[in-house]
Amino acid sequence: MKNRKFKAMFFSIIPGAGHMYLNLPKQGVQLMGLFFLTLAISGWLNLGILGIISPIIWFYSFFDAGYKATLEQPIQDGGLEIFNSFSKKDYLSKDLNKILGYGLIIIGIIALVERTVFPLLVDLNLGNTFRSFLYSFRSFIRTGLVSAILIIVGSKLLSGSKINTKE
Repeated sequence: MKNRKFKAMFFSIIPGAGHMYLNLPKQGVQLMGLFFLTLAISGWLNLGILGIISPIIWFYSFFDAGYKATLEQPIQDGGLEIFNSFSKKDYLSKDLNKILGYGLIIIGIIALVERTVFPLLVDLNLGNTFRSFLYSFRSFIRTGLVSAILIIVGSKLLSGSKINTKE
């Protein structure tokens, strides 16, 4: 039992790998995907605020794998609860919709303001408007597109639109 817990904790250095070692591949892939997606979006949009979420996911994965390694009975791989709520026949709970919706809208607005509006205002004050804007246009479009997607998905979650799942 101790060897199993040690190995699970060792593999949990990479979020989700400990769960995969414990024969919980669905949970492992979900944790790994969530962790690396958060890092990718944080780096892509250059938003340090998203970096706060990464350690939370890492610690959860690490300690959850350690806990599950000590359990005597076999563990069912049902996935993480936040992902399971997307695949149930009933729709997301209103509370979860609101939390995710507001979170996505806030992240989208922060990215839009921090990466497009502030640099544009600085350029206006320096008098380099058109040339500087053309130079940064690609970054503005990329950030604006991702921000718009986050805001639209967050708005859909808040409006209560139904997510259809096929069986």
